Amino acid sequence: MTQNPTPSSKTQENTILPTGHYCRKNDAEIQRRIDRGIWRPSLDTGHVYSTVKKANLKEAKRSGDYLTVTDHKQIFRVHRIIWIAAHGIPDAEYQIDHINGNKEDNRLQNLQLVTGHDNTARSCCALTFADAEEIRKLHREGHSRRNLAETYGVSQTTIRRIVTFQRYKTQPPHEQSLERAKEEIKRLGADTVAEICREASSGTSSYQIANRFGISIVTVRRIL
Repeated sequence: MTQNPTPSSKTQENTILPTGHYCRKNDAEIQRRIDRGIWRPSLDTGHVYSTVKKANLKEAKRSGDYLTVTDHKQIFRVHRIIWIAAHGIPDAEYQIDHINGNKEDNRLQNLQLVTGHDNTARSCCALTFADAEEIRKLHREGHSRRNLAETYGVSQTTIRRIVTFQRYKTQPPHEQSLERAKEEIKRLGADTVAEICREASSGTSSYQIANRFGISIVTVRRIL
């Protein structure tokens, strides 16, 4: 059962905040959908109920593990919907941070406003090659560069360079290594991973463990 959010203040149609700070275009769209009763975000669960679809909006994980919903070819980050439902649109100089570091936990109690500098210090905002591939796919499907820039937290210039293959042409070696490590860990299984941890705690070096189990040093470091 979806609970109604705390009523939020109305947002001006010109999408300019009273303080003079410009807000994100997506934020204004979020506010309009909430004010018109199209969306009923639950502050307790962090999900968004659609009165049109008569169900919670389907969530998808995108850049930086943020959960998003798509409506009429526009992508919206769920945590921004929840925050705006409770507090209205924040000034553009602030970002919405997940207190416990879990970007899938969009309950209001897990969200807080921070400056961009503070948020960058807490997390890595760089896009991965997989993010770039998804951006190109979404752009081909009709998503605008502006919408993609707001969704992924980067500039429109970055989006333009990605979709025109000026950036992220090939997967970087370190990302290939991380993907290989994930596959190797999955193949090893929980018992073998536990054994590797025991050997490491007893003083066996990472290089010796890698040679013994036939895995990469990156995999060993990721396990430990």
